[in-house]
Amino acid sequence: MTRRLLFAVMVLALVITATNTSTAAPKFLQGKTQYTVTSLLYPWTQDDSCPCCVCWSTAVSTVLDYWNQNTNDGEGPWRKLVPNGLPSESEGFLKASQTLFDVSGKSCGVGASNAWSWFFASDMKVAGKAYSNDSLGYDFDYDEDTWVWFDNDIADEIDAHRPLVYAYGPEGDGAHAVTVVGYDASNEMLYLYKNWFPEVSLRGFDDADYHMTLNVTPEGEDVVPNGWQCAAESYDTQDGCHCDCGIPDPDCDIIGSSVLNCSAGQTCSSQGACETPCQDVCTEGHRACADSLTQKQCQRSPTTGCTTWQMADSCLAGQKCEQGICIAPPAPAPNPSPDDGTGNAVCQQGARSCGSTTEVRVCDRGGQNGELNWQPLGDCPQGSYCLKGQCTYENSNPPGSGLSPQGPQTPGVIPPTTGGCHVADDSGAPTPLLSLLLCAFLALRAIRSRRAIRRV
Repeated sequence: MTRRLLFAVMVLALVITATNTSTAAPKFLQGKTQYTVTSLLYPWTQDDSCPCCVCWSTAVSTVLDYWNQNTNDGEGPWRKLVPNGLPSESEGFLKASQTLFDVSGKSCGVGASNAWSWFFASDMKVAGKAYSNDSLGYDFDYDEDTWVWFDNDIADEIDAHRPLVYAYGPEGDGAHAVTVVGYDASNEMLYLYKNWFPEVSLRGFDDADYHMTLNVTPEGEDVVPNGWQCAAESYDTQDGCHCDCGIPDPDCDIIGSSVLNCSAGQTCSSQGACETPCQDVCTEGHRACADSLTQKQCQRSPTTGCTTWQMADSCLAGQKCEQGICIAPPAPAPNPSPDDGTGNAVCQQGARSCGSTTEVRVCDRGGQNGELNWQPLGDCPQGSYCLKGQCTYENSNPPGSGLSPQGPQTPGVIPPTTGGCHVADDSGAPTPLLSLLLCAFLALRAIRSRRAIRRV
């Protein structure tokens, strides 16, 4: 009975084990199902990748796109893997796949024999590290296997929620590379996202004549410089010029890069700040006057690239600025004479007139520029007054006094108190001969007056 019981227990254990194995549920990334797992991948197809991208670059880009939005053991996500940080936007996936293809060193139209050699897994590894590590600064670990074990190379990666690249053949007339997103251990079946259609299909592990895998373990952090105030995934990811983020975004140096975070019409300065584009205010090289004594010159600013006025030179002493040129003022006209409002000179040189009832004046040159004008000559002696530029006898009343002149006018002409004796005609012009006779007469009269006083 003991042997029979032991045998029955062994048979029952084998049945239970077989039942558990055959009924084990398939496992997918993050507990998803065959129909929901593609939501983790934003299922891109090969048509969404770069124009020259083939299946391997699409599969590797799909894995990197997954790590752009998911964490691994509490680290990540790694936002710079997709340049614009948004895996749901095809533009970012297109840039990622194109960059991956570029760093691989492959060229468009590469032959199938070269693309699907047994060393292709190592080629994918080199391209992946060049993109994520060398280009973006991460520290991803890439493990390629050309001898693939179902448990160690596939099942353990899915259990750790890490998708992997799986290349196999034959597939049609050649080989193919896809992304593994789940497995069924009961019969060693693989759930593959096959690139061409946004869906998951089954393939037996042993159906391939040859296969290889590329396992990707993400490590490292999104490292951005101190002072960056925008999202880490926005820095240096070739997704546009992020402005007003504290420090300049290297993407702003890319010609044609769109400016983000600024108002319409603004540009991003070399310091990473939004600014309104400047406008030329003058023609480069032209000169003008800043004021009456200073020139200014139109120069192009090396900072803004627009023209602006800059101080140039001060004019020399005695010069003034006119139309951008320092010039000396014109010399005054020689011996200018003021006029009487009709364009005629005020007086003729040597002529006399009365400045008042007692002041005699003469036309002579004077002032700063030596012009002809009336100059004071002297005052008449007490008791006399000025008439037509000459002093008259004291027994005569001055014009305008309201009294009739007393005595003859011409014989009574006497010199002003400044000395000398002068006789003028009706126009005020001097008469030398009459002046000489007048001097002699006055002198003789003075002598007789003194003798009369002595006799008394």
